[in-house]
Amino acid sequence: MSAFARFVLVLAILVAPATAFAQFDFTPSGKPGSTDAWAEREDEFGFLSRAVVETSIESLPTIEQGGNLPVALTIDLKPGWHVWTNPRELPEGVAVFMEDTLTNIELQGDAPAGVTVGLGNAVWPDMHEMVANYEGEMKTYAVFEGTSPVYIPIQVADDAPLGEMTLTFVTAFQSCDDNGCKAPDEEQVSITFEIVAAGAGADTELTGTLANFPMDLFGSDTPLSTTAQTTISANGATGANITGGFLGLLFLAGIGGILLNFTPCVLPVIPIKIMGLSHSAGGNRRKTMVLGLAMAAGVIAFWMVLGTLVATISNFSTNQLFQIPAFSISVGVVIAILSIGMCGLFAIQLPQKAYAFNPSHDTLTGSFLFGIMAAVLSTPCTAPFMGTAITASIGRSSVFVLLVFFAIGLGMSLPYLILSANPKLIEKMPRTGPASELLKQIMGLLMLAVAAYFIGIGVSGLLQQPGFAASRAYWYFVGFFSAVAGGWLLYRTFRLKFKIPSRLFCTVVSVFMVGFGVYFSVIMTAKGPIEWIYYTPERLQAQLDEGNPVLLKFTAEWCANCHLLERSVVDRPEVVAHMAASGIIPMKVDITSGDAVGNELLNEYWKSIPYLVLQRPDGTVVYKADWYTVNDLLSAFDEASSTPMAINTN
Repeated sequence: MSAFARFVLVLAILVAPATAFAQFDFTPSGKPGSTDAWAEREDEFGFLSRAVVETSIESLPTIEQGGNLPVALTIDLKPGWHVWTNPRELPEGVAVFMEDTLTNIELQGDAPAGVTVGLGNAVWPDMHEMVANYEGEMKTYAVFEGTSPVYIPIQVADDAPLGEMTLTFVTAFQSCDDNGCKAPDEEQVSITFEIVAAGAGADTELTGTLANFPMDLFGSDTPLSTTAQTTISANGATGANITGGFLGLLFLAGIGGILLNFTPCVLPVIPIKIMGLSHSAGGNRRKTMVLGLAMAAGVIAFWMVLGTLVATISNFSTNQLFQIPAFSISVGVVIAILSIGMCGLFAIQLPQKAYAFNPSHDTLTGSFLFGIMAAVLSTPCTAPFMGTAITASIGRSSVFVLLVFFAIGLGMSLPYLILSANPKLIEKMPRTGPASELLKQIMGLLMLAVAAYFIGIGVSGLLQQPGFAASRAYWYFVGFFSAVAGGWLLYRTFRLKFKIPSRLFCTVVSVFMVGFGVYFSVIMTAKGPIEWIYYTPERLQAQLDEGNPVLLKFTAEWCANCHLLERSVVDRPEVVAHMAASGIIPMKVDITSGDAVGNELLNEYWKSIPYLVLQRPDGTVVYKADWYTVNDLLSAFDEASSTPMAINTN
């Protein structure tokens, strides 16, 4: 065993256990911290209601054989929210957003014998026009707002069976506000009524919402239709007028995929693959190309799996992966094993039959698995891009969703395809000798830093307590391995007697790596200038009851972009000072753990993190965004501390 291998072995033995147990010592203490109908709901639940759509239904309790039963199904929206209109003919110039997101009402199961439910004759509320940007083009759409009753006529035949009947209606809709949309949703409501014999004297008094029921729906010349209206206006969005936007979305998805290669977790492994391709480039261009294609297939396969989950599971996001500590820890362990093997610590001797499955970098299987690993490593840095991709996919077909995620995978794999197709670009990489070995060792140590990160966020989530911050102790180990890599590079540079230019370059790189490791350890574990209150429903309600505006910052230890925004935007002196002057309470919603108390709150607002919400004491949302600047926050603080204004959803 070489001196370097022994050095790494001692390092792993000393540091690995500490990575987990040190999490106990660095957990900061968290401190405590409309319409009349909606206000009553908030009082009933004891905290601010996060639902934005509620449905209710009214009908007469009894109806005679041969009689007409009026039904009012009401869609009640929280102020500031809207749902898209039902399928209907629209005025010229008013478009249908997407057919899959339109509001529809259907009967669950079949109607009882002798009962005709006139969904096709239902009277829907008046629409409101709203101007919105759809795929780069401003259009006028039709929406429902506020309290929106739908009147449904039901007829009971002369020979309908007597007794109690129950009808269940399913209302499908997508709710949106000025800043974004929730995933398509549905609610079920049921009515129970009794059919009595003709002349037995049924209830006929129409009260509440039923008082406005248009009884002319039961005219003899208007036979009831059980099929809901499905006519779409010719002015609606068709395949012809969204094609350009769709191609633009695919292009942006591909660009986003390319950029994922430059995230901190993926960047250290890229030279490893380049070295692998370099070994294959010596005169065997075909093999190099095949290996590049195999890696690209691995990258694309991972993103297609994610796309399938998004298309089939409501509200799925990568949050759900990293909130499972076992997932993060397993990824970290695999990376640690690979990195230690790269450092030359061991070589696993397998039975001869096992070599049919050889995962080394210069095999098809190894390249495919490497592609999957690279894609997995990129996921902590995908937001807000992932949130945007998921949002753009809402209400679309599964094919649409899969094409978007295919574009992400193709973009991420594009650099490797270019390198494998042009071996001359990597021919200058050292294939053998001390320089090649040193590069492998440095990359191995940097991968240990990546492994420490993934293991650390997994253990941090495992140990997180509700209403408290997750531990950040793992950053010391991330920084430690980075500094060790820099120190080893400096030591070996002078031992190997490189030429002066190479020695100078390596010295600068090593000093940077050591400094970066130390700096990152300090900055990422620092308390910061803001006294955050860690979210629980009770703490949020207490602040709202005291009349304080609240800044909700959704974050997690595994969210790299959350840390970036916090350090570069939220912690800026002008933001901190303005927040304090405006009387805004900073509250951090930490969802590192899968059972974190903030998960439900996040799902009500958005699909992924980072995310930020600023609301007044009355619950009015002043500002929310997944990506923001200093000026955005300063303007939002001014609005939050000013006199509340009516929200304009148009």
